[in-house]
Amino acid sequence: MTTTRILVVEDDPFISDKLEIQLADWGYDIVSIISSGEEAVDMAAQLLPDLIIMDIMLSGDMDGIEAARIIHENHKIPVIYATSQTDETFFKRSKTTEPFGYLIKPIEEKELEITIRIALYHSQLESRLIKNERHLSDAQRIGLLGSWEWDIKNNTLNWSDQMFRIFGQEPQSFGADYNAFMMRVHADDRSHVQMAVDSALAGEKHFCTSYRVVTTDGTINRIQADGEVTFDADGSPTRMIGTAQDISAIMQTQDDLWHLAHHDPLTGLANRNLLSDRIGQALSHANREKKQIAIMMIDLDYFKNINDEFGHDSGDDYLRKTSARISQTLRDDDTLARLGGDEFVVVASIFCLEDAAKVSRKILDAINMPLPLKGTSVTPSASIGIALYPEHGHDIESLLKAADEAMYEAKHQGKNTYSIHQSEKTKAHNKPDGIIIDSKIS
Repeated sequence: MTTTRILVVEDDPFISDKLEIQLADWGYDIVSIISSGEEAVDMAAQLLPDLIIMDIMLSGDMDGIEAARIIHENHKIPVIYATSQTDETFFKRSKTTEPFGYLIKPIEEKELEITIRIALYHSQLESRLIKNERHLSDAQRIGLLGSWEWDIKNNTLNWSDQMFRIFGQEPQSFGADYNAFMMRVHADDRSHVQMAVDSALAGEKHFCTSYRVVTTDGTINRIQADGEVTFDADGSPTRMIGTAQDISAIMQTQDDLWHLAHHDPLTGLANRNLLSDRIGQALSHANREKKQIAIMMIDLDYFKNINDEFGHDSGDDYLRKTSARISQTLRDDDTLARLGGDEFVVVASIFCLEDAAKVSRKILDAINMPLPLKGTSVTPSASIGIALYPEHGHDIESLLKAADEAMYEAKHQGKNTYSIHQSEKTKAHNKPDGIIIDSKIS
């Protein structure tokens, strides 16, 4: 099995040394450690690593984003950003380089390991997608696609064998006319297929659209169709010919890639990328509806003790089960995200401060239930910090910062409570001393 080759671009010697040790322990081949964007571009071209871990603020005139942009354009090497930059300008610039992950400094070892694994898996899927698209292009070039011809004046269709397979139809069961074709198109897609056909017949000549078809066994296939219209001397459409390709697998791969890029692999919750989008949507909705938004920063108390006492596998199980408990207390339109480690964020639309307090109490009550873990039982607890929009901030960064500060105030109050930023500081009930082990481990 080929060892994954990683290029580290980091100008802080302490961080680069730590990354070198951790990556080597996990069996990765560190091809080079460099400190400038110019070197990153040169070494990427020379070494062609499988993955690059890229800092943003580097020595030299070129920062990490510009270096990643050049590398992406020339070599399509996957890049993970490792940075302390969290402002919106950074995210807007970095998106243009299509990064495979973000690591916020200080970097947690577990988060680093998972992010690298997801990035490599993401890269493999993308390579397969590119290869599939190349194969599809070759297939179109040599004619190995489903083909069809529509005699418009006589309203008859002629399908190749491949078309019948794509539509999941037996030739003898298909009425060879336009209406029979439209009946196989998914009901929700018929209107836009009809619009594309009408535009082509009206003089645009080229027909191009995508739609879903429902096969006889109930399977839904996604289809990409292209065609050309022939007109007679009077300008009336007489014939349309074209091809159709089942792109279900490609679309599923794209869906998988999107999910990987926007969700935490351990809990399945939204990650930092998706959280940023959800908060942005919530703020826009709040402005339209004249509502408030509550941002709740949740930190599990004494989580390090769980890892030390029971091991990291049990710690992961603890995170999954606790996040599920939090999720069950929320409404469908609320968002629960995992920032990493034992930190979670809830985004909820509210009418007043008391709504946020009620949600926090429900979350604490759910978390505080005894939880079976590795042959014993523990009682988790959490500290919650609440920030309100627009009272405590008008953008994503300021609201998360306010919620984080409130969370640390809740920790200061003794944990297992919640605190509201620059407001009522003590609104908690039932404060156990962190994790309560109900039975001894044998």
